[in-house]
Amino acid sequence: MYNLSIGGLGVKTNYPISTGERLTLSFHLPNTIGLVNGVGQVVWRQFHGDNPGRRGTLFTAGIKFLKIDRPSRKAVHDYVRMSNSSLVG
Repeated sequence: MYNLSIGGLGVKTNYPISTGERLTLSFHLPNTIGLVNGVGQVVWRQFHGDNPGRRGTLFTAGIKFLKIDRPSRKAVHDYVRMSNSSLVG
């Protein structure tokens, strides 16, 4: 996982992922407890199978949050806000 925002996230995967695909999401935010749970949809993907510099990663993809429970939404919002404020100051 990378590039987390309140609207979604980016992932690197070896799984053959397709745009439009719906996924069940469950992940831990760094330095927090509990799981973020929800449903997302792949809105873009990029294939890296022919790129030797991306060994082990076949796809990067952007996943939009479709449904995320209230505690998970708050955790993501707080984490993103905290991460952005540490970049500024």
